[in-house]
Amino acid sequence: AQKTNSKIVAFSNINLVVRPNKYSILEKIKFYVSNTLGLNFFGIYKSFGCAEIIFPNISDKNIEFAKDIFNKNYNLIKDEYDLMNFSIKGIKIGDLILDSYIKYFKNYDIDFGSKGFQNYFIDFISLYSYWETYFSTNKINSLIVAHDFYAYGLITRISIKNNIDTYVQASSRLLKIDKKNETSNVQFIHLKKIFSNFSEIEKIKCKKLAEKFLDYKFSGKTGVIIN
Repeated sequence: AQKTNSKIVAFSNINLVVRPNKYSILEKIKFYVSNTLGLNFFGIYKSFGCAEIIFPNISDKNIEFAKDIFNKNYNLIKDEYDLMNFSIKGIKIGDLILDSYIKYFKNYDIDFGSKGFQNYFIDFISLYSYWETYFSTNKINSLIVAHDFYAYGLITRISIKNNIDTYVQASSRLLKIDKKNETSNVQFIHLKKIFSNFSEIEKIKCKKLAEKFLDYKFSGKTGVIIN
């Protein structure tokens, strides 16, 4: 931030993954008071230089945009494959909608004709519209996120589209993603090639270490030890 003379802005990125888009009046009041006075985790963020914390505030304009996209495109989506390839302004987001819906409702059976899924689709595009507007009206030098899947990934794909340095904090690593490598899963793409350059002794050591991690994983262990 000092290098680019920027301010640090934190943001909530859990909409449509663990909570709906709409915030109640009570939630808005709590947010305003806590943000202003630096209470709870707001104070922690401000302690390391965070200037403000924002929560997506979906406007009527965002919703109107979403409904317009819905009316023009939804009849073209017949199944999961059509949805996976759905994009707006060159930004592919259909896969995020599909994964987020399954995560949010814990339901793998998607009825594309149901009102529930159609409403979720509109909510998702409304959230996209909010972040697209935010990026177009603010000068952003870089973005750091904890996840780039589900609805979390909306902001990273918009960031990449705008040629902004985008990073994903993955366990003990900070990965840079871009137009060529849009997700943090890129870290696995080149593993086979990297492994082929190891000596036979190094390969044996790596295989033993991998077996150890798999044993931890299938025994139910979680955390940094298996990442």
